[in-house]
Amino acid sequence: MSGPATHMAASVQAGSPGVEAEHRGAPPAPSDGGSRPGGDADADGPALGAISVPVRGGAPLTADARLGLPHGSRLHHCSVRGRWTLLVPERVLFPCPITTEVLQALPGGTLGEIAADMAERYDAPSGVVLRDIADLLSDLVEHGHVRRLDA
Repeated sequence: MSGPATHMAASVQAGSPGVEAEHRGAPPAPSDGGSRPGGDADADGPALGAISVPVRGGAPLTADARLGLPHGSRLHHCSVRGRWTLLVPERVLFPCPITTEVLQALPGGTLGEIAADMAERYDAPSGVVLRDIADLLSDLVEHGHVRRLDA
């Protein structure tokens, strides 16, 4: 795939955690080395209700936020590529397996419920999982690839 749409998808996705761009020359997403804004959390991370991740142009994401895919977008398993794709208007995004799992869980509950379920499955601190999910989804909300259902 080439042309302006490819470059646009690459530029939009270059900073999105957990999502690859279609363009092969896209730079990898920057890594923060595991640090979190506001200092390091304790071993369990913040309490589930204490998280609040800002979203440009909208209300911050909290543990009780409900999100979903906007109209015209869908998560689709591509049999040709053998992986999940997020089809959004005029773009094809390639979420990593964990991002795919989060996107599949969105219609079923709040961020806190999704984080608690994933923390149990992966034997990880629920506060840390919630913070990671909220960071990931705040970027996708800002780009319009995920929308708030509770706003």
